[in-house]
Order: sequence, then C-alpha cells, then structure tokens
Amino acid sequence: MANEYMVYAEDVTLVADAIREKSGNTQQLIWPDGFVSAIGDFTGSGDSIVLNVVGGTTQPSNPSKNTVWVNTSTAITGWCFSKDEPSPITNGMVWFYTVPNSPLAIDILEENSIYLYPLYAKQYVNGAWTVMETKIYQDGAWSDLSVRLYYYGYEKTELTGGFSRTWRNGIGSKTFTKNADNLYLKSSGSEMGGSNFTVGTAYKIDLTGYSTLNARIKCTTMTSSNFYISVHESTNDVEPYTPSCHTSKSTVYEGILSLDISSVSGEYYVLLGVSGSNINNRCECYVYEVYLQ
Repeated sequence: MANEYMVYAEDVTLVADAIREKSGNTQQLIWPDGFVSAIGDFTGSGDSIVLNVVGGTTQPSNPSKNTVWVNTSTAITGWCFSKDEPSPITNGMVWFYTVPNSPLAIDILEENSIYLYPLYAKQYVNGAWTVMETKIYQDGAWSDLSVRLYYYGYEKTELTGGFSRTWRNGIGSKTFTKNADNLYLKSSGSEMGGSNFTVGTAYKIDLTGYSTLNARIKCTTMTSSNFYISVHESTNDVEPYTPSCHTSKSTVYEGILSLDISSVSGEYYVLLGVSGSNINNRCECYVYEVYLQ
C-alpha cells in the first residue's frame, strides 16, 4: 500500500507559484501530473555560458553574441580571463586582462548575469606576450577591446599613476582640471608671449606591441594654438611637448585623434598638451578617453 501524507493546500500553492515563476507559465497546475510536466519543461534548461573566442586574420562575417575575435595569424591554443598572468603558458595562448570594472563588459550567461570586465588581450607568441587587436560582438555590432588609460572619469591608475605630471612653459595662463567625466585643458597667451601646457602620466607605460594611441577630444576654442597627444621617454621638464612622436589638431574639433606608435618600443610617458606660439593663442579642450590599440 502506498504511503499517504497530508499536504496543506497553501503549501501546494506556494510550490505551484514557484514553478509558474520559473517557467513563465501563468495557467493553473493540476496535482500531481501538471506539476511534474511543468517541472520537466525547465529542469536542466538552466543558464548556459555564451562566449566564443576565435582567432584569425579575417573578422568573422556571421558572428554570434559574445564572439571575441583576436586578430592573429598564430593559432589560439587556449585562453584565460584573469587579472594574473596564466600558468602554465603555451605558445598561442590568449590572456584577457580583467579588472573589477571596465568600459566594455561581457555578460556571459544566457538568462542571468555574470560579467567579465576585460581591458585588453595579449597573445603569447615565440616567448613573449604581444598586445593583440581584439573585438567583441555585442548587440549586433563589433566593439574594440582596447587598453583604456582614461575613460570618462575612470583612470587606470595601476598602470598610469594617473594623469598628474604637468609641464608648463611660456608666460600665459594654463589650466588643468579633472572633471567628473573629462580632463579639461586650457591655455591662453599674454602680452609677454605664448603659452604651452602639457599633462602626462605619472608612470611610464610599456608601449611595445601597440599600434596606436587614441584620444577622444572636444576642442571648443582654437586660436593660433593646437592640441596634441604624444609619447615621451624622458622626464625633461622643459620641452616635453616637442617629442618626435606626436600628432595634433589646430582647429575646433570633436572626435578621435590617433597617433601611430607602431615604431615605438619600450616605456614612455603618455602626454596630452595645448600650446600656442604668440600672444593671441587660445586653446580649450576636453578629453574623454585615452586608449591604446
């Protein structure tokens, strides 16, 4: 004879409500077959990880959600999302350096949310780590995975030390302000001459393997002046705004300013600057992003 138990109706209702919440079914459930059938519809269909890391020299033409493409001619032998360097290391391994928060987040679950926050990707090739061009496919579009040194108020201080070193030259006025979502630079000449002002990272950064230095800027005033980005390997406090590797804008401008640093190897300061050569110079710019690719 089968065992018989007493079950309170309100307890059965609680179970039914839990099943309906999980399954999304709002109809009445009949005990016991209806309960068994409803549970069977979702048991084992929990969250799955949605992440696909691929390599190659051609960007995938029909990617799925969270496809991560590493532009490489070396076969990917493994990959790791971590703050710490993976171990053991094999030739071809890709290391996605992660932090607690970053501009580009990857939600790797189908239903619920677990986020990864990568800042950049390196591949181990022939005994050395090399920064790789990497893109992630989300919401129907590709997004670049780059090393953000500054991003709308977020400073990667563990790498840069912050944009805190300043160099000043000339008689005119200079202003540097860290606002909530931008770095603000202003330079104005005076009757005694022009004005030059540079802001740089506190630490040197190893630029080996990177191809471009980029800054998202908005220059609202530009008279006999220019705004520039550059890299400099010395601590020269007199002429840091005249390095050989630099690019500039001398007109009112809003967009991305990019500097080719593919020929640069080793550690350098990253610099932002405004300068003018005469008493009439006026330059006012906002910097929203600084990143390496």
